Amino acid sequence: MTAFQKVQVKVEEGPEMFPYIEREWHRSLSQTGMIPEGLARFAECQCSPDEMYRLAQLSEVLQMS
Repeated sequence: MTAFQKVQVKVEEGPEMFPYIEREWHRSLSQTGMIPEGLARFAECQCSPDEMYRLAQLSEVLQMS
């Protein structure tokens, strides 16, 4: 499972995962100066965790249609 897939699973688990996502983001930035691979895609669109969750939901709906 790639880092992005791991984050995607966390996003799909919902709002209770926002602290985890933000913690990973900040931990990686402080340790390596880089955004985690799995979160880089969200950084490109400068999404908040709440927006990431809504985008994941929207993506799911679009894939089902």
